[in-house]
Amino acid sequence: MVKTTLRLFSGTSHPQLAAAIAKELKVSLSKMHISRFACNEIYAKPEETVSVAFENAHFAFCLQ
Repeated sequence: MVKTTLRLFSGTSHPQLAAAIAKELKVSLSKMHISRFACNEIYAKPEETVSVAFENAHFAFCLQ
């Protein structure tokens, strides 16, 4: 049997929308490290795994 895991990440544009979607789906927002470079570009790195294990199916969504 395949176990499915949903990961939901939020960017910086609409964190309230991401929180509302997470609440509706009854999942918590996954942790994300977000910082800005000096040129104002954004660096975003998930702090939770999004790789697929052999017997598990993972789905990851990032809401910007």
